[in-house]
Amino acid sequence: MLTRSAFLSFFTGVLISIGTSAAADSVASAETVGQCMRENLPGQGASLAFGLRTHDRSGAFRETQGQAYYQRSTDGLVRLLLRVNAPDDVRGTAILLREAQDGEDEAFLYLPALARVKRLAGGSFSGPLLGSDFSVADLERIGGLAQDAQVSVLGESSFESRPVWVVSVRPQRSDAGVDRLVSYVDRETCLPLRTEFVDRGERVRKILSTPASAIQRHAGHFVPGEMHMFDLLAQTETHLVIHRVTVDPDLSEELFRAGALAKGEG
Repeated sequence: MLTRSAFLSFFTGVLISIGTSAAADSVASAETVGQCMRENLPGQGASLAFGLRTHDRSGAFRETQGQAYYQRSTDGLVRLLLRVNAPDDVRGTAILLREAQDGEDEAFLYLPALARVKRLAGGSFSGPLLGSDFSVADLERIGGLAQDAQVSVLGESSFESRPVWVVSVRPQRSDAGVDRLVSYVDRETCLPLRTEFVDRGERVRKILSTPASAIQRHAGHFVPGEMHMFDLLAQTETHLVIHRVTVDPDLSEELFRAGALAKGEG
């Protein structure tokens, strides 16, 4: 059984995927892969700028730009803040995810048009995030905010001509949309190069990929410079670009307080 580290990669998948590589045994156990990924985590947190470009099935697209902030508190709990800078119609929108000690994770949304902070219920977690193919639930699954999961190493393979571990992750809290994740974890960087979101009918509903050619070193850490999420059912896709990464910045506790979302801090 692995905890937060089992879900690395996007945003928080992105943020939490940043890190230095770790040596690992060629014949891996779930704990071996988990250790490799844990050692990829920034010590205290990270910040970055992001761009989202979402295409619908007609070919039309929408672009969103913003900032993301990740922090791991002294008690090991994860916090993630997303702030939108553009376009103007959603500028100031903010989303806060906080891992709780009791396992009841918290999610808050601030919409400038309503001028209030709304706490998201569990049913809201599966909806589109910022009009993209990501959802809050996806961030929990792949970003490390879900508390527990059943993890197993299915074997070893290659992806983009790179040796990978094939890992199955079944979150404790699954839903009708996604029952488990299958990730192809690069053995050199410990970053997932491909993650499949599989439903209870064993159909792949979404695919999240990171081109190996887009992995960069930043201040001694590996950074997935871009990521792609494909929704196979909706026939839509979102391209995520990451830049201006800062590892272990000085982030205040106030930044991750729900009441601060309306202040535009950060």
